[in-house]
Amino acid sequence: ISLHVQSCILFGQRILFCFSSLFNIIALICLLKETPENQKQFRNYLLYIQVLTAANDINLDVAVEPFPMFPSIGGYCKGIVCNWNVSIQYSFATTVLLLGNIGGSIVI
Repeated sequence: ISLHVQSCILFGQRILFCFSSLFNIIALICLLKETPENQKQFRNYLLYIQVLTAANDINLDVAVEPFPMFPSIGGYCKGIVCNWNVSIQYSFATTVLLLGNIGGSIVI
């Protein structure tokens, strides 16, 4: 991928991350301050899912910043974790763990 395309993709990812962070903060504030007394038990469950979602956003949009290479099966990353020479397999495992935990929490 050319440098121009990479910078365009990174710019788009960062804009989406800013909007996502804003909505995560609004959701957390609403869950903490606006939850009725009879829903306190359910609120903890929703807080857990919201924190996992925010952690997944940070992981994908800041720490890893993946670039898929279509049509071939593969890709590379340009995020903070990749600059620290952490293997892409660990970053992928973290993403799978977070998404699996979110999915499991929703099903339960």
